[in-house]
Amino acid sequence: MHRLLCIFTLVFVTACAGPQTRMDEEGTYSFLGEPFSVAAPQACIGDMSIRDSRASVRFTSRRGGWKAAGDYSVSIYGLPENVRDEASFHSAVRNVYFQSVESAGNRVISGDDTQVNDRPAFQGISTDDSEAVVVSTNILFPNHIVMVQLLYPWDPENQAEPEVPWACYQEFIQSIRYQ
Repeated sequence: MHRLLCIFTLVFVTACAGPQTRMDEEGTYSFLGEPFSVAAPQACIGDMSIRDSRASVRFTSRRGGWKAAGDYSVSIYGLPENVRDEASFHSAVRNVYFQSVESAGNRVISGDDTQVNDRPAFQGISTDDSEAVVVSTNILFPNHIVMVQLLYPWDPENQAEPEVPWACYQEFIQSIRYQ
């Protein structure tokens, strides 16, 4: 499943270097090199570990990592040349999403156009059928695409379908702010 995250991320990735970020007392994480902030999912994770770079942040549990409470992440990318409007955004993200999931040998559960805070978005859900489910939401901003992801444990032997903490994830994606 980690391979899926890497493959999908590589399509939009731009070079990131150095810890250029911060979190305030209220739990809002701000990217110093980018015009975005997000509320840390402290209530969903508990004792939280933060890993970051100039244009990405990952929140996981200090106790047990992503398998304990999930891995919530935000990555910020410049707008690719082939994305000129909402229609080209949906087309580009949809194509990249399905190709990257399938090339990694994983299963797409769903992939739909949606809105996040009145912005065009695409949300895909996939699984590797063995240990994890990934919810990936790509949101279009004027000069950026913001990819929000949740990597969450799944035990297919004991769960027919993956269970996702939707309330936590929705609160996380709704907290993204463009400044």
